[in-house]
Amino acid sequence: MNTLQMKNIIDILKFVKYNTNSAFLYTPNIYENAKSYFLRTPETVLQADSNNIDQILAEMDKVASDNSLFGLAIIPYEIGYVLMPGSDTHINRNVLHTKAKLLVYSKNNVEAVNSKELDFTGVEHCFTKKRIIAEGTLNISKDEYCKNVAEIKRHISEGDVYQIDYTIKENFWLKKMI
Repeated sequence: MNTLQMKNIIDILKFVKYNTNSAFLYTPNIYENAKSYFLRTPETVLQADSNNIDQILAEMDKVASDNSLFGLAIIPYEIGYVLMPGSDTHINRNVLHTKAKLLVYSKNNVEAVNSKELDFTGVEHCFTKKRIIAEGTLNISKDEYCKNVAEIKRHISEGDVYQIDYTIKENFWLKKMI
C-alpha cells in the first residue's frame, strides 16, 4: 500500500468522478490515527445478483487471504435478505434485481493517508451552489407502490418482521447550477 501523494480532496474526488470503479474511503479525523484510502484502478470487477451472490462471497474469501490484494465489496441492502436463513420462504430471489459488486485492487493501486493530512481547501463552493432539478421519474408506478406497501403490511401483521425501511428510487437531472 502506498502513501497518498494527492492530498487535496477536490483533486481526489475529480479522479474518482472520471475513473469508473475508483473510490475514496474517508474516515473523519475525529478518530485517533484515522486513515482514509484512495482506491485507483481495480484489477478485477465482479458483479453478481441474488442468484449468484455465492460467487462474490467465495471471491471475497480469496481476496481476504491474499496480502497483495485489497477488496471493496458493495453489497446492496436488499441482497441481505437472500443471505438470511429461511429467506427463501419470504423472498423471491428473481424479484431482487440489485447487483453486488466486488472490486479487487492490487495494493499498489491503494493509497493510504492519515485523515488529518487531507486538504479541504476549496471544498466549500461545492456545497454553496443551488441546484435546479429538471424532470424526475420514479422507478415504480403508484399502483406498484400501493401493492408493495400492502405486502409489507402483510409481513408485519404475520410477524415476519417488525420494521421495513421501504424506499423507491427517483431518477432526476440537474438542469443547472447557480
